[in-house]
Amino acid sequence: QNEYEEWDAKYKAASTAIKDRDAKTRKVVELLETRLDLLALTGVEDKLQENVQETLEALRHAGVRVWMLTGDKVETAICIAIST
Repeated sequence: QNEYEEWDAKYKAASTAIKDRDAKTRKVVELLETRLDLLALTGVEDKLQENVQETLEALRHAGVRVWMLTGDKVETAICIAIST
């Protein structure tokens, strides 16, 4: 409870700052992204499926950070990055 209240005070101060509001808010939000537990992991062996781009965009708009890793080739990583 106390940890949240401390964070909330920092967030309120950052979100109402007159100067550098976006940077300050982003910095405070990043404080939340510590000591996280991995909730999901998936592997895809074939080409991207339908609606992947829309799903990734929805996750990003919801503030979920998404990492796409490939151990294949640089060309595969580029294709994935371009298609999303």
